[in-house]
Amino acid sequence: MAPMNRPPLSLPDLLDASIAPFRRVPLLIWALLGSSMALTLTLGFWSAYRNPFVVALLALVAGLVMALPLRREWTHWRWACLGWIPLTALVLAQVELPLGEAIELWPLPTAAISLGMMVVLGHWRPAWLAAGGVLLVTIGWVKLSGLAVEPAAEMIGWMSPIVAATVMLWVLRRALRRLEMNTAEEAELRLETEELQSRNAAREAYNRELRDAVGDLLDRIATGRPMSPQERRTCTLVEGKLRDRIRGRSLTNDAIEQAIWAARERGAQVTLLDDRRSWIGIDELRGSIQKAAIDLLAGLGEGDSGTIRLLPAGRRRVASLVVGRADGTGDARTFPDPADR
Repeated sequence: MAPMNRPPLSLPDLLDASIAPFRRVPLLIWALLGSSMALTLTLGFWSAYRNPFVVALLALVAGLVMALPLRREWTHWRWACLGWIPLTALVLAQVELPLGEAIELWPLPTAAISLGMMVVLGHWRPAWLAAGGVLLVTIGWVKLSGLAVEPAAEMIGWMSPIVAATVMLWVLRRALRRLEMNTAEEAELRLETEELQSRNAAREAYNRELRDAVGDLLDRIATGRPMSPQERRTCTLVEGKLRDRIRGRSLTNDAIEQAIWAARERGAQVTLLDDRRSWIGIDELRGSIQKAAIDLLAGLGEGDSGTIRLLPAGRRRVASLVVGRADGTGDARTFPDPADR
């Protein structure tokens, strides 16, 4: 099965990619488009402001602040957050009382749209910080102006897009987290399938090698034909090789198997033990252990014995090589766990 190279899912990356085409448009164009709403409201309520020209200028500034979330740099995000607070205060200061229409206070809905966009793009902390500042400024102005409860509540309700955007962001994050979990489960299942296929392939190769090694000998045994001393010796060597594959799985490779075969042909006894079942955590020692094992096997002769063992995980030594000579002498070598160095 071919592996599926799927990049990890990331909500900021997905949201960032969704507005990437809009970044090709110059910032000034977006500022003009963003200010059109505020400027239209200003022109529609021209007489509702003490100095409408100042409010019109602030509308243009509002368009620039609304366009800043389309930029990546944090400086722009920061200015977008900080910009709405003084901008709202300046516009409220220009409103003539008594208030005619609540929509004259256009910084609130425009700020809500801009900050809601920031929330959707994943920058909910600075967005809520700015929203809190705008609300504090608005509440202070309401108290000083003696505004009625109904229009005040309507103005505060204009900030609902930020709440809606926050809820949508939360839902998107949960959905994306579920997708990430499904992707991880799929990748784990794929790895397990590949591992099973690899094991099956290794088992088939082992069976073929086994048939090639003992097939003729088994046929000879089954027919009852007598075997020569050399054939009996070969049977013993093949049996030892099969035992090594079972008891010393992690230690066996072509070079070590050939060295063991040669040592046993010389009359040595060789034992291979794998009590660790893996090279995980000690892979850096694999080459030196295998080389030391081959050197040990090369020095064994008739009547000698050698034991090559991977020790269980958790011990201070990861491997041991023990030699017993026919003359009663011996030698041993151990390999310390690299994690203890």
